[in-house]
Amino acid sequence: MPGAVIVKRSFVLAMLLLLSLFMALNVRLLTSAESTATNWLSTDTLHTKKIADLAPNQQPFSMGIDCIPTDFNIGFNNDGQQLHGCAYETPLGTIAGEYVVRGENGTLPINGHIPGGAPLPSIPGKPGTIITTHSSPVAGAIALQASVYDPALFQYKTLWGVPMIYEYQYYPTTATALSDVRGIVPLLPGSVAYSQNGEWLVALRNDGGIERFNTTNWKGKVIAWDKGLYFNETGAMNLAIDNSGQYVALNAPAAKASTEPSLKIYDANSCQDLAQYSPNQNGRLPSSVVQCEYNDIWNGVFRGASYGDGLKGQLPGTEYPRHLRFVGGNILSFDAVYDRVSATEFKVASYQISSGDFSESPKMGLLALGDSYISGEGTYDYRVGTDTINNKCHNSFHAYPYILGAKMSTDYNSVACSGAKTEDIVDDQGGYFNQLRPKVRQDGLTGAQINDVLENFIPGYVNQLQLVREHDPQKVLLSIGGNDIHFSDIIKACVLSWGDYSCFDSSSERKAVLNMVYLQHDILVGTYKKIMDADPGVQLYVVGYPQIAKVGGNCASNVHLNAKEVEFGALLVSRLNATIRNAAESVGVRYVDVENALAGSMLCDVGQAGMNGLTAGDDALLDALGNESYHPTAFGHILLANKISRETSDLTQAMPVATNTGRIYYQDDDPFITGAKDDSGLVRKLSFEQIVENSTVIAMQNQHVDFDATPVDVSPGAEYTIVFHSQLIKVATGTVNSSGNIEANIAVPDIEPGAHTLHIYTSNTSGEPLDIMQVVYVAKNSSDFDGDGIPNSADSCVYVHNTGVDTDGDGTDDTCDGDTAAHIAGYESEPSVDNDSNTNAGESNVTAEHFFATKNTTIAISAKPNTTQGIYVPENNQTVLAANTTSPRNTQLTDKKQDYKENGKRLSLLWVGGFAIVLSVAIIARILIPRID
Repeated sequence: MPGAVIVKRSFVLAMLLLLSLFMALNVRLLTSAESTATNWLSTDTLHTKKIADLAPNQQPFSMGIDCIPTDFNIGFNNDGQQLHGCAYETPLGTIAGEYVVRGENGTLPINGHIPGGAPLPSIPGKPGTIITTHSSPVAGAIALQASVYDPALFQYKTLWGVPMIYEYQYYPTTATALSDVRGIVPLLPGSVAYSQNGEWLVALRNDGGIERFNTTNWKGKVIAWDKGLYFNETGAMNLAIDNSGQYVALNAPAAKASTEPSLKIYDANSCQDLAQYSPNQNGRLPSSVVQCEYNDIWNGVFRGASYGDGLKGQLPGTEYPRHLRFVGGNILSFDAVYDRVSATEFKVASYQISSGDFSESPKMGLLALGDSYISGEGTYDYRVGTDTINNKCHNSFHAYPYILGAKMSTDYNSVACSGAKTEDIVDDQGGYFNQLRPKVRQDGLTGAQINDVLENFIPGYVNQLQLVREHDPQKVLLSIGGNDIHFSDIIKACVLSWGDYSCFDSSSERKAVLNMVYLQHDILVGTYKKIMDADPGVQLYVVGYPQIAKVGGNCASNVHLNAKEVEFGALLVSRLNATIRNAAESVGVRYVDVENALAGSMLCDVGQAGMNGLTAGDDALLDALGNESYHPTAFGHILLANKISRETSDLTQAMPVATNTGRIYYQDDDPFITGAKDDSGLVRKLSFEQIVENSTVIAMQNQHVDFDATPVDVSPGAEYTIVFHSQLIKVATGTVNSSGNIEANIAVPDIEPGAHTLHIYTSNTSGEPLDIMQVVYVAKNSSDFDGDGIPNSADSCVYVHNTGVDTDGDGTDDTCDGDTAAHIAGYESEPSVDNDSNTNAGESNVTAEHFFATKNTTIAISAKPNTTQGIYVPENNQTVLAANTTSPRNTQLTDKKQDYKENGKRLSLLWVGGFAIVLSVAIIARILIPRID
């Protein structure tokens, strides 16, 4: 018996020990959960870093969902009055200011006869879901509903009236309203923010609450009554929500002189649903209500007590944060003004803050590489240092990489440089000559210079691959290949061709061009592989090229392409894109098709200009023709960004499996070939080179040729013939000298002023016929290049005849004005703040106003399609500020088991599990004990 007693006592002690261990584990798990849940509520110092300088003197964008402020023309032909709106993507297409931009029937309102009729932007990762305005307003405010997009419901409608109203309509037949325990929710659509994974949505209620919604069931939870109001795109309170749905960030500008800006992060899991409660006149809830805790990290205030200087102390001279976005689990990004000199002179930067060490933060999010089509050539407002005498990279904040990077809310930058070829991406040999003017050997730069270039993302100095190695980006956007086929030279030969002559108008010439294009396959494959090797695991998105002009369209005077040349250009872009796609698929990287991204806004099209025409400048396409010629405008980059966003699901699509396919070969029945005259001529290997020093030559003057033929694989002793083409004129013959040079004096023929091609016909060491080509401009004389009777010194377009028309009044004749409309405006200027405002919080006349809208009204358009009579012209946006941006006082939480629902559930499950374990051990032991007795 004593042994049994000992066993029983041992059993009891064992049970107590087991229970103690379980309770300790329970507390440890709960503590661990609380530690994770209160990460952003910690009073420890946050880590801060500046990740990028943004365009100066332009207010940071400040809305929950990314859009691009822009001007756009409305009407049936997109040629009506110009409005300002914020462009964003929806399943219906691009929306701006409640208009469908460049829709099939023109730029017209969407559901324009009802307030706030436009849908919200597409949800990340859910391109088939559309959020629209609910048919029944709630408390005079906008209600929202979610549904699966059905293209059959998107229709063009005519509403009878005086005047007639034309609009697009989309009304889902089945939709789920955004609601909570009290029913359908009145929201301010302009405040809506999505989590990066698209699983959560947060918005300001019309009555001042902050409500979180799950995008699976569209049920909401009010997490605070903050009494704040959204008011415009550059001075708004705006929200952000993380991928777990737990943390919600809210910024607020100072409502008046007596208040401070704030940046609060709420723990949405630390409170009960406040939807059933309403704050009293003092903005407070009953003390029994468990409210969500928040940390004002800008001012360093938690639970009403100051714990430090906050972020404003870490960033002296920096104004309140805007454009809030959560990145991953422990990083919050924002943009802010700093070093303000005046209302119109200030700097802007993008920052990241983290509750942990940045050494543990994710890799750089996005890096853009490539040429002029991705650098932003043609958008103007270039980054400092990229539009100088020595550096013409023309890298612009208006380019699509910056638009996409801001949307991704990640660490992003671009080192793309106008004029880049594949060698400028991946040639990492010391002897590489960079893109400066004059070029400098890369190994001639000092270590300090290279470090400065790498640290500050300065394009043009080193091969772009070095930036990939240095910054290890998660995603790379690449646009390359156009300069390798000398696309600009081909275009020059076309746009400045003389008389009725069409460029590349023989089948042999076009076969040579196609051969050159298709031979880029291996070069592109090698380029992609080097990027992948430099950054294993990188997601490489290879972007194609957009079409320049509409085939069969009505071309303006600045296009300078005849119908045949427009078709030639379109086919050439398609063949180049086919080569890029084939190479991308071969190695298993994602090709992004943007060929039709500018449809409706190309040259010769009816819409707002998305592409520059021939542009006068000082960057020397042909000495005085701007590099901006035939490059996308700022509006074009908005369209490109939206297209890339759609094609890649916001750069989240996985990389495809490599196909290992080989190059493409031309077919004789290709329309690219059959569209030209069949000359049955010799098809030569084409190589664009600089044969004469200057690309502008004077008729009837001599030019000296001293061309090193060795790099193009021509041996000494090879015979050559030099000819001018357009009118075939032989000007020299001879043999390559013992040094491998072709030396000759040639007389420029007396031919029509315009672009002509200078050729050296020879053969390479393999016996392959070779065509060494240079596009030159043959000028009438040195004082009047184009021979139009206007001296160069007084001629705004020295290479083409003037029309005498200057539509936009900028002093440049339309014939060489890339965009004859006004340039697209940047962000809005700083909104005025009424420091003496007595506006009561939550009492605003913008409660039913839709975000991005110019103004809510019935949009009436005259029955005559080609006029703008009756089109509404919006008034200036009015600034609306809430007088009180202080959150209701939070009661200190005392009982975690009741206050934290999620932790309470976890706690209950742990206790039940523990009890089951103890009970099971007890039963087993009780069975065994009698046997011991």
